[in-house]
Amino acid sequence: MSAFLYRSPESLVVKEFSADKDSTKQLFKVDGKIRLSCYSTDGSLLAYSTSDLIKVLDAENFNIILSFPGDVQDFELSPNGNFLSIYEKFNQETKNVKIIHVRSGEIIYSWQQKNMKSWKVQWTRDEAYFGRLVTNEIHFFQPQGQAQVQCSLKIKIEGLAAYSFSPSCNPYMVATFLPEIKGSPAMIRLYQLPNFSVPIAQKSFFKADRIDFHWSANGVSLLALTHTEVDQTGKSYYGETNLYILSSRGGFDARIGLDKEGPIYDVSWSPNAKDFVVVYGYMPAKAVMFDNKCRKVFDFGASHRNTAIFNPQGNLLCLGGFGNLAGDLDIWNLEKLEKVTSTNANNATEITWSLDGSVLLAATLAPRLRVDNGFKFIDYSGAVLIHEQFKEVNQVKWRPSKDLVSFREIQLIRKPAASNNKPASTGYVPPHLRNKNGNQAKNATKNAQSNGTPLSETEKKMKSLMKKISQIEELKKQRDSGTKLQLNQLAKIDTEKSLLKELEELKLNK
Repeated sequence: MSAFLYRSPESLVVKEFSADKDSTKQLFKVDGKIRLSCYSTDGSLLAYSTSDLIKVLDAENFNIILSFPGDVQDFELSPNGNFLSIYEKFNQETKNVKIIHVRSGEIIYSWQQKNMKSWKVQWTRDEAYFGRLVTNEIHFFQPQGQAQVQCSLKIKIEGLAAYSFSPSCNPYMVATFLPEIKGSPAMIRLYQLPNFSVPIAQKSFFKADRIDFHWSANGVSLLALTHTEVDQTGKSYYGETNLYILSSRGGFDARIGLDKEGPIYDVSWSPNAKDFVVVYGYMPAKAVMFDNKCRKVFDFGASHRNTAIFNPQGNLLCLGGFGNLAGDLDIWNLEKLEKVTSTNANNATEITWSLDGSVLLAATLAPRLRVDNGFKFIDYSGAVLIHEQFKEVNQVKWRPSKDLVSFREIQLIRKPAASNNKPASTGYVPPHLRNKNGNQAKNATKNAQSNGTPLSETEKKMKSLMKKISQIEELKKQRDSGTKLQLNQLAKIDTEKSLLKELEELKLNK
């Protein structure tokens, strides 16, 4: 069982999800206008804010640990939940950014900052250090409980734009980024704290105005995804992207060569820290897995996907197409390197794996989308277990854990599809036959029909809808392969969203 929260304009609710029972149970609820909410990285604490107060709770029993007054615009808990960072509404009279010791409520450090864009500090995983980005400098602090702290270490780099701590704490490392300025190349440097005299690794390159850091789980390798605001070739409205890798042990760095033109949509490390997946190229995009020496491990093929998400155990990969794409998902078994299934999370704005690695939580959230708000639980066979809909929901999040949970294996109804073949269509399976193997369900359906047991009106409608949706899937595949479709066929594709919605409503009302 896994806990999750959701926040709407009316309340904050924590529920427990049971995949075995396909059910949820309410654990906690607070009514009223909740501005923000979050868990600590280790899942031990839950925090939420209103217009004049922020509260920190024990995430297990929901006892209040800290209640702190203030007009809090944003906040964040440290990895182990010992400290709370808050950004209050700016005014000239007070220091509006504070770091608070959660158990005592003491402010250990504060400063005044008008710009909300880069107010957050960064923490090492064990909370031994936190860093603050100041103009051309990073200031490092070493908190000791509730005692006030001062800067104990700093590094100065003219033009410094970003930094990132390694997840490793032995040794402590930090990556710094200097963008391309006036014809001088951009630069990434890796340093080992507290020695900033000589970097342990560095790489220079052009075409880089900003950067996203992606560390492997063990901190040995760093992927740097760089962006330019403008593509000088004129091929892309969104600028140009490139991907580089550096070893924190020194001696290895490279630009990762990709065999298809176009943007890099996503980069994701496997939890094993040895492999990573890149989704790239003009649509249909390619998805390829590399090892940490940039050698190609597996090509997942081309499809309309822009997101790659490993489950916590690293044995399953979800490739999805979100944003302006149709929400199609492919689930891959990485031990067998074969596709498990394809399904759809239409209009999802975010998607995350459960702690046991068997269920995806797909959410459609405001303000990103104002229609079809809600969330659904999809197991790795592609089955929708639960679908909850709301007029508006603003946040959905699993409760995290510092411990790795064992993978929960489920019985697959669908036969895994080969990577180069179209997934087999399973057709509609009545509720009383679900969770049986294919032959049982098939034989039971056949026997029911031969015995003259008719389908209910709802089941007939669902069967008809499934047939139409299947036909639309075939049309989409033809369209994506370059086949020119007739106007009536394109119009049929446009009805997919309403058909899926009607099907979900029938399932909920059965």
